[in-house]
Amino acid sequence: MGKRKRVAVLTTGGDCSGLNSTLFSLIRACEVRNWELVGIMNGTDGFITGENIPLNRETFPYSAINMAGSFIGSVVYKDVCARKEMTWDGSKTTPVYFKLKEGIAKIKADCVVMIGGNGSVSWLHSAPELFAGMQTVYIPKTIDMDVPMTKNTVGFNTAVNQLSLYIDGIAQSARSHRRWFVVKAMGRNSGHLALRGGMAAGADAIILPEIDVQLRDLVSFVKGTGRSFGIIVVAEGSDLKVEEIAAALEGAGFQGRACNADYFQRGGISVASDRLLAAEFATAALDALDRGETMVMVRRDETSEITTVGIDELYDAGITTNDPNVSNMTVTYDVVSEDDPFLKAARGLGVFLG
Repeated sequence: MGKRKRVAVLTTGGDCSGLNSTLFSLIRACEVRNWELVGIMNGTDGFITGENIPLNRETFPYSAINMAGSFIGSVVYKDVCARKEMTWDGSKTTPVYFKLKEGIAKIKADCVVMIGGNGSVSWLHSAPELFAGMQTVYIPKTIDMDVPMTKNTVGFNTAVNQLSLYIDGIAQSARSHRRWFVVKAMGRNSGHLALRGGMAAGADAIILPEIDVQLRDLVSFVKGTGRSFGIIVVAEGSDLKVEEIAAALEGAGFQGRACNADYFQRGGISVASDRLLAAEFATAALDALDRGETMVMVRRDETSEITTVGIDELYDAGITTNDPNVSNMTVTYDVVSEDDPFLKAARGLGVFLG
């Protein structure tokens, strides 16, 4: 048996369901290898504050396995800076950068497993030297499913379920009161969540950032249904906004109501498919460390196999844009492709897409 490794794990960025399932799977996989697992509290904030806890079956409550959120907390770096009264502009000369560098070194970890979304992986791409001398593996999690080069992310399936449950809960009211509910879905610049959640709930129209939609065409579609009630799902990154659509429907003689599923999409009991994906990603992450890999992300590739891909390669494969939270930094993201099978299914069911 090789050297006993000390592994640090953190959950960064927006929370979602499936994080605790991933942590528990890492605990079990480290137990098999006789490795030490340390949880960094509150994302990158824990590097600055020095807060961390041992993660094992004694410290991690079994009841948390299926719960949403993160047992060790998840904080985005803009909040870290706000609390510490520091500025972060993407440069490597600011106090927060040096505090992160100092804090990461103090952990004295052999390896780091970072569980995060596209913003976190972009941050890792921009400052890999912060983890110099440590093997670093990334596990993708996000309700947006906008991380490039993976067919799924931890938390996405539960978010789809939550969005469809939210729509299910208001659909009968739409029919009873003869209203068109216009539901805002999360997803940032990607329409994956809106598309799948809307399809699962039987939405009449789904508005995505990837497809240009004219408001007049949407209103014409609603008129053409011959119904005074229905569901329209709008991804948050779309040019058309829920309030704008509801107002246009009111002007056309319908009762339009803007609704927001909001943080309900981040919660919920983790569905079995997310727990299984968490187990696959966790074991794959430690297998990658066993092989000596570093600066890689575990993923479900285009053949549905669990493999790894270099952080630089996945960053270059996505669409880059300015980070909305940190000036002078860019993030990479993925979007719904033209050949997405759910687009074909939606069109086949008569769903208005634009």
